[in-house]
Amino acid sequence: MRQVIAALVLGLAAGGAFAQAKEIKIGVVYDLTGPLAAGGSNASYLGTKYAIDIINERGGVEGYKIKPVYVDAQSKADVAINETERLLSQEKVDMIMGAHCVPMAQKLETAKKFFWMNVCVSSAVLKDKKFNYSFRAQIHSDQSGEASCVFLAEQSKGALVLDVREPS
Repeated sequence: MRQVIAALVLGLAAGGAFAQAKEIKIGVVYDLTGPLAAGGSNASYLGTKYAIDIINERGGVEGYKIKPVYVDAQSKADVAINETERLLSQEKVDMIMGAHCVPMAQKLETAKKFFWMNVCVSSAVLKDKKFNYSFRAQIHSDQSGEASCVFLAEQSKGALVLDVREPS
């Protein structure tokens, strides 16, 4: 995560986004309430918060502190979109990360602001899209089966001293 944030900070800094301040302002949009909160959004929010806290405690990224602006999308796409607009226009965030990827990606592409989709796994989110500012670092949903098998093979080799091979 630190390397991805470093690349973003350096990319934004090169564009003049940080002429005065040594911070990057990030909108963090998750479902902290409603039915999606328990489905992974709350855990993702906590992981993001802890990672930002640790990165800032260690001096930030390339000297830039991360200033998060946390938002509850309330498990509603319209709230996520409205909060995204508010984060861009009022909070003046440099980028946004979080959930509600389908409705938010188009909004952030139009605004030419980076969107780090760190909860969205559906392959349809990015399929045949030509996004320049929206990305995600995890696998797509149609890669989960293969990824879980690779993970199990790697773990069994190290932990169980078993060499799991592909069938011939």
